[in-house]
Amino acid sequence: MGADVEQPISVGALDVLAFLAEVVLLGAAAFVGWVLGDSVLASVLLAVALPVLIAVVWGRWLAPRSPRRISALGRWRVQLALILVIGLLAATAGEMRWFPTLLLAPLAVFAAVFARDRS
Repeated sequence: MGADVEQPISVGALDVLAFLAEVVLLGAAAFVGWVLGDSVLASVLLAVALPVLIAVVWGRWLAPRSPRRISALGRWRVQLALILVIGLLAATAGEMRWFPTLLLAPLAVFAAVFARDRS
């Protein structure tokens, strides 16, 4: 009878876009990891490790229900850093100089979430 009931989180269109942007970032990390590997084993390990690392960071500090959730400015900085790291890794991977432009959409969505959350 004393069970804690969590209040539902209000989810709007921007929140759905933010979730899709997170999925794009995870997919981009997996793809970049695959391309960076110099063998099949290295490709598989990187394609798994990069998204898992991002998911751990996201779950610990960025997720809406995280007990350790950081401020809106801190979340924006971490999101920007993750996008920059994946973009820079992609830019170093041979002929993938075009790939970082795919990360502009998640960047725009995260910026819109930051603008909403800081006000």
